[in-house]
Amino acid sequence: MIDENTRKKSKKLNQIVETSEYLFKRFGIKRVTVEEICRKANVSKMTFYKYFPNKIELVKHLFNNWFDEGYSKLAKINAMNVSIAEKLRLMIEWKMGFLSEMSPEFIEEFVHVDSELMGFMQEYMQRSYKRFMEYFIGWQKNGDIRPGIRPELFIAVLDKLQELFGDDNLRKHYHDHIEFAHELHKLFFYGIVSRPDSEK
Repeated sequence: MIDENTRKKSKKLNQIVETSEYLFKRFGIKRVTVEEICRKANVSKMTFYKYFPNKIELVKHLFNNWFDEGYSKLAKINAMNVSIAEKLRLMIEWKMGFLSEMSPEFIEEFVHVDSELMGFMQEYMQRSYKRFMEYFIGWQKNGDIRPGIRPELFIAVLDKLQELFGDDNLRKHYHDHIEFAHELHKLFFYGIVSRPDSEK
């Protein structure tokens, strides 16, 4: 049985994580201070530093949570007994829904990440690509996608898409970052050829 002290600690940690997630998504990482997080979460700075040595480590914790939650969701979609087109549609829909929770400020910081988070974000993206490569190989084995495409090329193109998402000159042609991300995903997965209405 969990003792009361452990329960209180867990509650305080959840308050910090949930509050920081809300604030970061709404205002971006740079604008939000540890003091603001503590005030909104109703915890002391001493309590904050028991769990996280600094704000950057808290950000890493959040991204790791999002990674685990996201790939749990994608794994469920991938396990569905539906066509590959439907799986891709649902995956893109989920990702767009996740991105829609982020403010333009947060997206901007994610696209143009600063030096403190650069190494972590590169590792984060590599983990993402590795998971997606596993899906790709599975789809190829099942005959869902054509066999001649090498997984390494698939991942390289995903990497280039990330670069395109950071192109400010290109992004200004879109209403917001969600519309831009959606179009990049559709172009990558479906190409430029029109599809039947049932598959759009």
